[in-house]
Amino acid sequence: MAEARAAGLSRRRTRARDLANPCHGVRAPATTQSALIERLRALTAVTGGVVSYLSAAVLWGFPLPASLANLAVVHLTSDPTRRAVRYKDVVGHQQSLEPDEVVAGVWVSCTSPLRTWFDLAGTLSLDDLVTAGDFLLRRRNPLTTVDALDAFLAGKRGKSGYQRAMRARALMRPNTDSPRRPSSGCF
Repeated sequence: MAEARAAGLSRRRTRARDLANPCHGVRAPATTQSALIERLRALTAVTGGVVSYLSAAVLWGFPLPASLANLAVVHLTSDPTRRAVRYKDVVGHQQSLEPDEVVAGVWVSCTSPLRTWFDLAGTLSLDDLVTAGDFLLRRRNPLTTVDALDAFLAGKRGKSGYQRAMRARALMRPNTDSPRRPSSGCF
């Protein structure tokens, strides 16, 4: 509230119906409430979290099954020293991320394409994980290389999702274009 007062907004104005409350301490024009980037930007600014899992997959444009591309639920990862984000329609995760596993975008920071794909190993079916992996190694504008993927996976041995990721890796085809599903914009 102090920041709102400093900006010249009254308490009554901050409670106006034309403003949405995407997360605690943030008010935005209601017309932008449904815009994913605006919502993610507000949430990450307040929580310090990194956009991850399915939410990062949407930002990167990964082909996802329609049943999982639910933008109503946002995934944010926090460092283990911080409390996991708890807010309506937000799934908070706690885990250590290596510096190369976080990409700072213009509006938000999210997990790297490799880390995002690896995190999806716990959510996607094997076929969908292979499709997402083929997207990483696609013919045009690949998000990574086979060597980088293999090196990344070597460093994840023993981690949750590793076995499924390795099964998917064995089925992935670099330089191909698996069927693409509609995606969101960039971050």
